[in-house]
Amino acid sequence: MKNIHYTLNWNDIEVEQSPRKFIFQTSKVRGFEEFFNLARNIKYRRTNIDWKSTFEVLSGDDPSTITTFKSSRKKTEKIKFLMEELPTIEQMKKSLLDIYDNWLCPVCSDVIEDFNHIWSCICHVNILQKIVQDSQQFILTAINNNIKSDFCHVSLTDINSLDNFWDFSIDNN
Repeated sequence: MKNIHYTLNWNDIEVEQSPRKFIFQTSKVRGFEEFFNLARNIKYRRTNIDWKSTFEVLSGDDPSTITTFKSSRKKTEKIKFLMEELPTIEQMKKSLLDIYDNWLCPVCSDVIEDFNHIWSCICHVNILQKIVQDSQQFILTAINNNIKSDFCHVSLTDINSLDNFWDFSIDNN
């Protein structure tokens, strides 16, 4: 078979990589563009987000060539969390209003349960504080285990001094 020589162009620009890689990257960019331009994602357009890191976290540790039911379910949960679409009562009302019409938070029974209420419900305060404490300890240990100097270490006071980092109050913007 004779060698076929060709030049791949896109919008009159020569593509300087393999066609397979180019098509893969183009597909990825188009998928992101469609996601980014959804009406439900308008709030993310006003925020400076490191999308590369975000998608790496969403993808997790699974190899990109394999998709298991477990990894798919885990990614779905992460996306629902990112999109603030956890199965709260208010979220359930969108599809089953007849059932959930007058329901309040099933934990405190005081107010409607939306995404923000998960983090502000008075009944969740102890759980959230424990998560913060465990996270602080994890970060502290990870940093100190990776510091090369014997004269330098990070304390819990240093970790707590990060302004607004540990504040889980609600920002509706």
